[in-house]
Amino acid sequence: MGDYDYKLSEKPMSETPFIPSEIANMIINKMQEDMVAMRQKHLRIVEAIDQSYKTIEEENERHVIEFFNALKNKTTEKFLTLKALYLAVVKEKEDLQSKTQAVITVIL
Repeated sequence: MGDYDYKLSEKPMSETPFIPSEIANMIINKMQEDMVAMRQKHLRIVEAIDQSYKTIEEENERHVIEFFNALKNKTTEKFLTLKALYLAVVKEKEDLQSKTQAVITVIL
């Protein structure tokens, strides 16, 4: 038992029918102090764990936001490139149609 070992008397245990109230109160008070200290230590540990999880959560959220922003930028860039190519093809088609129409008009 460590901190709770008290010598009750020199008599064998079978002859000691009870624990004196002073010693019992000392043991109970010591146990109570130990329990309060254990609770405080536990609360500090839980707070440290909560803080660690909060830090991890914030870091993960930041990484996710950075990832989606990079993805959005890349997608926007790709879209604009494809749109420019499409508009160039449409313009080229219109130019060819107008040149073809001009050739047909000259021939007829």
